[in-house]
Amino acid sequence: GMSITLGLPVAVYGREGVDMLMQETRSVYTFDDYNDSVLPMRIAFNIHFYKDSLPNNKLGASFDALRKLVNRLNLRMYPVSTVFVADLYAPEEIQIPEELELFEPDCDFSLEDVGRDDKIAAITADGGRMRTLMGDYLHLKTAAILNAVRAACGGDEQ
Repeated sequence: GMSITLGLPVAVYGREGVDMLMQETRSVYTFDDYNDSVLPMRIAFNIHFYKDSLPNNKLGASFDALRKLVNRLNLRMYPVSTVFVADLYAPEEIQIPEELELFEPDCDFSLEDVGRDDKIAAITADGGRMRTLMGDYLHLKTAAILNAVRAACGGDEQ
């Protein structure tokens, strides 16, 4: 079966999440305390790992639906504002539906490069058994992201 590591941006918490990241980042450089966070811990210059769900069970129903299709789902919160990263691993080639607008970068690139449009960047390795999908959360929204992952898992798109 498939395993997925899903790295999410603070934008899943809306404008509050993005503002929190900016304020926390600023406070690190000015040595100020910043405690007005929508998350129970500092996200700036940090990565958070979640075993079951995000704080406040954000996107919980979507993750529960995805767990029915995969062997393992790892959740992470990255200190980035809007770009997600999904690493998919499977024992056989992962098929991506043609209707998804994917592009495979042909050189080194960054999350900033990926966040400029509404296509999903894809990196394929190990004969197609490993796929990394990246895109801008604000352009694609979580539903599109999770549909892409569900479709790759062989589940129905919703």
